[in-house]
Amino acid sequence: MQKIFIALGLFFLAGVAKAQNGFERMIVEKYYVSDAADAAASVGTLPIGSVTYRIFIDMQKGYNFQAAFAETGHQLKIATTTTFFNNEDRGAATPNGISVVNVKKNTVMLDSWLSVGASATGKMAVPKSDDTDGSIFSTSTILGSTNLTYGASLKTADGMVAGSPQAVTVVGFDPLGDLFDAASQFGGSFVLADGAWSALSGAQGANADSNKVLIGQFTTDGIFSFELNFQLGAPDLSAHKFYAKAPAGDGTVLSNLNYSSDVISAVAELDKTSSFRVFPNPANDVLTIDILNTNKSMDFNCAIYTIDGRKVYQNTMNNVSDHYNAQIDISALSSGQYLLQMTSGDLTSTQKIIKIQ
Repeated sequence: MQKIFIALGLFFLAGVAKAQNGFERMIVEKYYVSDAADAAASVGTLPIGSVTYRIFIDMQKGYNFQAAFAETGHQLKIATTTTFFNNEDRGAATPNGISVVNVKKNTVMLDSWLSVGASATGKMAVPKSDDTDGSIFSTSTILGSTNLTYGASLKTADGMVAGSPQAVTVVGFDPLGDLFDAASQFGGSFVLADGAWSALSGAQGANADSNKVLIGQFTTDGIFSFELNFQLGAPDLSAHKFYAKAPAGDGTVLSNLNYSSDVISAVAELDKTSSFRVFPNPANDVLTIDILNTNKSMDFNCAIYTIDGRKVYQNTMNNVSDHYNAQIDISALSSGQYLLQMTSGDLTSTQKIIKIQ
C-alpha cells in the first residue's frame, strides 16, 4: 500500500544556458491528467483533474545522479496546496517493487513515489516524448485521457522502457513512517532538513546519450511546487552539488530548482539555443511572442489551449532564425487562464497565459 511522503507528453524545461558540472536541465513533465473514469476506478481518492508530475534530471553523457538531499541551511521540500494521491491497492513508496502486472491495475500507474530512475520493476522511466516502444496500457479501459496539453496519451506512450533500475536508498528519514500513511489524502507537504534519497552506485538514464533520470512522481489536484538540492557524480569520480538557494557552500546555486506549477515564467526554453518570451501577460487583445533562435533556421508551431485541453488557436511560423517577433490576436477569447504551447520538431515547451477584459 502506498505511503506518500510529505511534504507538457508536454513538459516544462527548467534549464541553464550551458551545462554546469554535468547538469543540462531539469524536466518537469506533466505526465497525465485524471478524468472521471480514472477517479471512479481508483483505489484511493483521486480527484478529477489531478495532474501527475514527473521530475527528471537531465545530465551530460557519463554523469550519474547520486542523491536528492537536504543539509543544514538547505531544506528539501515537495508540496501541494491540497494533498498527494497514493494508490491504496498496489502502490509503494518507491516504484521498484511495483510489478508491471500491478502497474496495470486501476490507477496504480499514477501513484506518488520517490525514484532514482525506475518507473516499475524492470522498467526505466523516460519522458513520454522519448518513449518509442509503445504502451502497456493500449487495451486499458481507464488511463485514457487524451488532453493534448499533456502530450501523448498513455495508451500510446507510457514513459517506461525495459531496464535494470537501481533501488532507492533512504538516508535520515523513514519512508514508511507517518508521512507515508496509507490514507490517500493524508498530506501535502514533505520537508527534509537533513537526509536524502539516493542511488548508491549512481544512476544513469535508460539512454546513455540523453541521460535523463527520473527522481520522483507526484499526483495532485493542487498547485505543485518543490525546492530541491541534488548531487551528481562525474566520470572522473568527482561529485558536484546543486542547491535551490544560496549560500552555495561547495556547490552551485540554480534558481530553477525552485518550481511552482502556478508560476508564470517570463522566458520559456525549447532547447539550449532557442527560447521564447510572451508579453504582456496578462493580456487584453494582443499577445506578442518574441523568439530568440541561435540555432539553424527552424519552423515553430504555436497553439493555445484552454486549461481542460481544448485548442483555441494554432499558427505555424516558418523559417525562424535569429530574432523573430509575432503578434497573436486573442481579443475573441474569454477571460481566464490558457496554455500557450510552442513546438519545433520533437521539442515542446509551454507557458501559462492569462486573458483579461
